[in-house]
Amino acid sequence: SLLDTRSCSRSSLCNYTQLKKRHNIQTFREIVAFTEGIKLDEMQNATEVGKRPYQKLMAALTGAAVGTFVLAGMVWLVHIL
Repeated sequence: SLLDTRSCSRSSLCNYTQLKKRHNIQTFREIVAFTEGIKLDEMQNATEVGKRPYQKLMAALTGAAVGTFVLAGMVWLVHIL
């Protein structure tokens, strides 16, 4: 049923989040290396850790830009109608 699917999805997401926190993996490169069983060396790990704040900033700016375009499109549609 739908309720079972939601609870399964939620538990999978919780497991995924706990796994990321436990192994300190956040970037795509870290996740791929972890799933392939490869350890990143110190230099690569430092590089990935340095990217994290910028990735979060870019995600926030991208979300804001998309929201702005959606809002502008809605205003334009209301103005046309």
